[in-house]
This record gives sequence, C-alpha cells and structure tokens, in this order.
Amino acid sequence: MALSKRVRFEIFKRDKFTCGYCGRRPPDVMLEVDHIVPRCEGGTDAPENLTTSCVPCNRGKSGIPLENVAPAVDEETALSGMQEMLERANAIKASTVVAEATRRAMGDAVVTIAGWWYDAFGDSDTIEANQASIRRFLVELNMDQIALAIEATERAAANRGYWSRWKAFKYFCGVCWSMIRQQREGDHA
Repeated sequence: MALSKRVRFEIFKRDKFTCGYCGRRPPDVMLEVDHIVPRCEGGTDAPENLTTSCVPCNRGKSGIPLENVAPAVDEETALSGMQEMLERANAIKASTVVAEATRRAMGDAVVTIAGWWYDAFGDSDTIEANQASIRRFLVELNMDQIALAIEATERAAANRGYWSRWKAFKYFCGVCWSMIRQQREGDHA
C-alpha cells in the first residue's frame, strides 16, 4: 500500500527536507520517503521506520537495510564538526606559541645560569655540557633558588680548597636536589 501524501509530508518535515543518506536538499534533488527496514524484509509504514531520501540514494539503496548504509551527516553536525576542528587548530596554535615561548625562556635561563656559574667558577662549559640537568632543575626550582645553590657550591668549594669543575657541578646538583626534596615535602605537609 502506498504512503499518503500527508504521511510523506510529515516525514519530510521531521527530517527537515534533507536526504538522510547524503544530506542533499531540494531543489538539487527530488525527495522520497524510504523504509529503513525494507518492506521486502518485513518493514512497516510506521513513522519510526521511514526516513527522507533523495531519489538517487533511495534507488541506490533499494532493499538494503539502513544499518548497511552509512548515515548522512546533517548540516548542523557538519558545521559543529568544523567548528570543533577550528577550535582544536587554534588550541594547537596557541600551545605551539606557548611552547616556543617556554623554550626560549628556558634557553635564556640556561644562559643566565651559565653566566652565574662562570662568575663563580670561571667555567661555563660545565653548564653547557649539562643543560639537561639545568633544564630539569628549572622545572622544579626558580632562578633565585638556583642562584642560592650556586652560592652554596661556591662557599663549599672555598672552604674545602680546590675542586674540579665536575666535583663542583656534582655538589651543585646535590644542593638543587636537596631543595627539590624539601619543596616536595613541604607540599605534602
């Protein structure tokens, strides 16, 4: 039995006059009402089993059940998806700018620390050779704390006589790790 014009119109209205498979609309295409579960497989004329389809999609689908056909993306969903992609792209750009600024600031801080180390020990190669350690300390400590660690190392070296640059750096690392531990314990107290 054929569907009434009234039922067809209600289905078109419910589906916003948009093909449920490809998303096209009149006047680009002619619309029909399609059975989600085909009549040949026992589908009914109930509104829940009906969807709007353009003629090419309906003819192409024929008696294939809807679950075997990729659903159309309506315009609102497509626009929402595009908006989400734009927001993600902007967030990536912003995080890239922040990461670049952080990288530059970290590099500037390492250069400053190398200068302090040079003033204290006449050697900046040790800091240059151990930038990974310095960068790790910069994640946990501020510049004032690192300056204090260099001063503590300088005092210890003066009190104990000559130290090789590596021994001085090792002592400096110990001071920094001690500060980090104290800071962490204070955070958990």
